[in-house]
Parts: sequence; structure tokens; C-alpha cells
Amino acid sequence: MLFYMAIALLYWSRDVVAWTSVSPVFWQPIPLFRTLGLGVLSPVALGVAVAAWKVSLLTSAAGLATRLSTAVAALLGTYLIGLPHNFGKIHHADAILVFALWILAFSRSGDGWSLDALIRASRKPSAAPLPPSGEYTWPFRMMWLVMSLVFFAAGVSKLRHSGLAWVTENALAGYLVRANDPVGRAAGAAWTDWGLWIAGVPWLSGLLGAVTLALELFFPLALFSRTTRRIIPAAVLCVQIGISAVMGPDFVRFLVAYLFWVPWRWVGETMSRLAARQGRHAFIYDGSCGLCGKTVAVLRRLDLFHRLEFYDALADWPRVRADFPSLVQEDCLKTMHVVTDRGRVETGFDAYRAIAWSLPLTFPIAPLLYAPGVPWLGRKVYAAVAARRHRSGCPAPAGSAVR
Repeated sequence: MLFYMAIALLYWSRDVVAWTSVSPVFWQPIPLFRTLGLGVLSPVALGVAVAAWKVSLLTSAAGLATRLSTAVAALLGTYLIGLPHNFGKIHHADAILVFALWILAFSRSGDGWSLDALIRASRKPSAAPLPPSGEYTWPFRMMWLVMSLVFFAAGVSKLRHSGLAWVTENALAGYLVRANDPVGRAAGAAWTDWGLWIAGVPWLSGLLGAVTLALELFFPLALFSRTTRRIIPAAVLCVQIGISAVMGPDFVRFLVAYLFWVPWRWVGETMSRLAARQGRHAFIYDGSCGLCGKTVAVLRRLDLFHRLEFYDALADWPRVRADFPSLVQEDCLKTMHVVTDRGRVETGFDAYRAIAWSLPLTFPIAPLLYAPGVPWLGRKVYAAVAARRHRSGCPAPAGSAVR
């Protein structure tokens, strides 16, 4: 989700169509375009491709028709990201994104927290959650491998062309001076003039050059050790940010790839522990109602931090009666009830509004549910849906209530 959202933000305002106005004399196709016989599309066709790509990035981020969306995003992204590189200047920071697009296109990234998963849950409420599997880890490992090879190759290239002179003769100082000359500064090459200060301290620029070379050469160790995995990628991230600050190269697009190094399982578990301190809401529903069952299945998917505890007003009524003696079973079968972590009882639309604060996907829109007119409309809609549910035969059979 974060990866596709970041790509959409980075490329949303980029005018790719402008390349159609560049003279053909500058066309120098890179091997991929030359091998596939790709050229510059017409302005109209290129505009359609850009629009389709943006849509595919958004639907990929949302997890809607994920397999198709990610495939389209990879296919069109390869062409649109690669197109500017066919006019004599190649920016290597873009390539990592193309690798990531194709890796995700072949993954099952829509099986987890996605609109596809919510749709599947609503259609088959009784389906068991998908079990943990290595199928969901290889895309991360593949990106680790790609980035390790990229940085290792950069280190080898330095040794190949400069040898140890990269460190002993302080090659980094020369790059810092050239990046901060008056012409470069006028062009906005570097953020600050710190590069000149660093270049003027030979031991410091030499040390930074040695650290940079070592991090690049030893980056593959992050593939095999948890300790180095916590240190090396973070250190290289800091190096790239520092290079942008003192020399000017733009690594913004490359930095998106570091999302694959974030320990998301640890992040999720930490956030769940923090959320657990706030208590849980009791969600009481009519287990005999198909619509209610679908709603619960969707809510289970959205409840990433386990803030909700679900009670079937039929099957679990003895437990409900013991935990919440003030509730009446007939009322719980008619209208969905929520007992908040503070003991407040909410029903219908107000119950949904109460739990909206606890679900990551609905939290941003929770304040809107209190806007003037929204509660009135929400209660009307809930009443209409509930009436339709009862007319469809959802009420519990006579005599089924536990008294």
C-alpha cells in the first residue's frame, strides 16, 4: 500500500507527454526499448497510458483487482519510467522502482489487508483466514537481494576504477568540491555548502569515503544476519540522504525501496500492544443474519489491532448476559450493539461511529461521522438497511432466544 502510494505521489505531476515534442535526433534507445522495438507514443496515446498507470497505482495501493492492477502498473510503469532514459541521459535511481513493480506484480500482495480481501470476506464470511506462508515473504527477500546487488556493484565499481585510491587519495573530497562549485550551486545541486567544509577536512572526508565504500561492499551481509539487517540498510539510507544534502543527487525515488526493509511484523505487534492498553469494544450482533455475518467478517479484517471482541447474540448470549447484564437479547437481535471500552452502550449507526475510532482504515473518516447532518442521515440509512434485513428473513426463529 505504502509503496504504490509513494510511487503515485512521486510521478503524479510528472509531464511524461512532453517527451513527444523532443526531436527524434536525440532518440538513443536503451537496450530494453531497442530489443522490444518500443518508441515514443503519440501524445494522445501517451496521455491515455499515463492516466491508466495512475489509476493502476491507486487500485494497487487499495488492493482492488490486485493481480490485474499490479500487472498493469508494472507494464505501464516500465515504459513510462523508462521513456525519459532514451534521450542520452540515464538516471539509475529509477531502475529500482521497476524491479519492485515487477516483483509485486508476481506476488500475492492482495491476500492481506486489501479491498479484494474485504470483498472475499463479505462473500464468504465463514471462510478461515489465510495461514502464514513463505509465499508472502519472498517479495521482500527479492528486493533485499536486488538492493544488495545494486550497492555491492557500486562498491566494486569504485574499486575497479579507482582502487584503494578512492580512500587513500580522498576521492570523495574531489566530488564534494565539484558538486559545490558556483555553477553547481546556482543550479541547486546541493542543499547546503557543508560539502566544501567536509572537503576541507581531509581526515573527515577520507573517513566518510571509507565508510561509504565499506557499507556498499558489505551490504550483502544484510541478507544473512538480522543484526546487520538492522544496521547496514539504515546506515546506507543515512548516507544517501547525506549525499543529497552535500552533493545534490536526488535519491527520493530510490528511498521508496527502503519500505521493504521495515520490520512490519514488529511494527504491527508494537501498535497492537499499544492499542490493547486502551481496552476492547464488545460488538454484539445477530448471528442468524447473513448480512450481519458479512459485516462481522469485514470488521474482523479491518480490526488489525484487535480492538473488537465479537459476540453472537444467539450462540454467545450466556456470556453476553454475564458480561453485560443490562443488555436485552431481543434488542441485540434487532439492532447491532457496541459496548465501548469505557462501558458506554451504542446502537445502530452510533455503534459504527464508536468503533470507527479503533479501526485504522476508518479512523481518518471518524470525525466526519460527527459533522452536522451526518448522524441523522446515518441513522436513516441504518434503519432502512435493518428493515430490509428483517424483511429478508434475518430475524431469529421464534423461541430461539435464550432467557
